[in-house]
Amino acid sequence: MASSLVAAGIIGLGVHYATYVSEMYRAGIECVPLGQWGAAAALHLLRSRVCTSVILPQALSRSIPALTNYSIVLFKDVPPLARIMLSSFTVGREIVAGTFVHFSWSPWRACSVCRSRSSCPRWAGSRSAS
Repeated sequence: MASSLVAAGIIGLGVHYATYVSEMYRAGIECVPLGQWGAAAALHLLRSRVCTSVILPQALSRSIPALTNYSIVLFKDVPPLARIMLSSFTVGREIVAGTFVHFSWSPWRACSVCRSRSSCPRWAGSRSAS
């Protein structure tokens, strides 16, 4: 069960961010001026040579800021995924143990509750009386 959760998380994040990264590369290629394509055609370069030597270096240099931004966002998205998987592991342990009546406050569980409370927005916990 644990390995399937890890695999699902990795596949989910991988597919999600692969779509964004491919869009960044596509936008970078479209950002190269048409004159560069025409100049390469005037030099009678092969299509593969045009892409690897003329277009892709310019496209990559224009898409690096967006790719850096998405890599930072990916690093921010991994801890919540790990937290979800950790809670799934503890639920699986309780199912295997066969008891739901006994609820002990272990240090790990106390830290988890404190962390979840501190990560909630202030407005989520309180409602104004109207």
